[in-house]
Amino acid sequence: MASGVPPVLTDVDSVHQSVCHMHDGMLVPFGDVQGFAAAVERLIEDPVLRSSLARNARTTADQRFGLDRLASDYLCAYHDTLQAQPPAPADVIRRNVRAFVAERMRVASFERNLVFLHDTLAATAIAERYWVIGGLLIGWAREGRVLAHDCQDGDFGLLQQDQEIFLNAIPALVAAGFRPFARYIDNRGITVEYSFTKDGARFDFFLHETVGDQIRCTFFGVSPGPMDQRPIEMISQVPLYGLAPMDFLGRVWRKPEDHEGFLTAEYGDWWLRRPAFDHCTDDRSVIQINWWENAVCTEFTA
Repeated sequence: MASGVPPVLTDVDSVHQSVCHMHDGMLVPFGDVQGFAAAVERLIEDPVLRSSLARNARTTADQRFGLDRLASDYLCAYHDTLQAQPPAPADVIRRNVRAFVAERMRVASFERNLVFLHDTLAATAIAERYWVIGGLLIGWAREGRVLAHDCQDGDFGLLQQDQEIFLNAIPALVAAGFRPFARYIDNRGITVEYSFTKDGARFDFFLHETVGDQIRCTFFGVSPGPMDQRPIEMISQVPLYGLAPMDFLGRVWRKPEDHEGFLTAEYGDWWLRRPAFDHCTDDRSVIQINWWENAVCTEFTA
């Protein structure tokens, strides 16, 4: 991949977590000799596909396995080690190493799917109409990376008025392996969120509406009261913002233009690491919390 050669590989765990089929390589079932030969033959006969996979393979290698990324990962590993407790028994060390490797693999898989989602939507009319929010935006703004503790959740925003355009893009997402998970309808009967899953991670699209010089969205949670764990809907509102380009994972995304102001309005001291964040008690942008009375969480299809 680093040499700009499109790889043909067997679809086993350590491989499909690093290579995305038909994006930066080709995967064939383990032991399928004829399938392997057919994949190589297709690359030989299709120069356009070969060039596309080669280009993406080189990009993946540079971004996820290049010297800058490896150096950054090593620094994080040393930092975590220096902050840790005194040396533990060998079995504990082995468990910690396995946990560290598993975490890095989850992050790598999530990043691969983020790039795949971007490239999938780039070919649709919604390409310039959705933007990055939530923990994904914090990770980019604070550390220039996906946050390790938030690598199973990608949040995006789009306007209510673009819902039809987004619906037209859903078949492309489904064809790329993003499985429809849930559609959330608020107490007014309005769809406010579409959620997809892929490789154990969630990708949520929140529909926003403008209210004067404010922008508002609705999301769902559970009542913080220990004696009443009923579902609730939370209405979040921040000053209306424009959008600006954001370079992340080798792709150009869109984000709130004043992302620092946006993050401060929602998270407060977002630049500080914190062990947990509860939207019910910590989210500064929440202006109203309602019991989930008429709201609906339902399945949907492409």
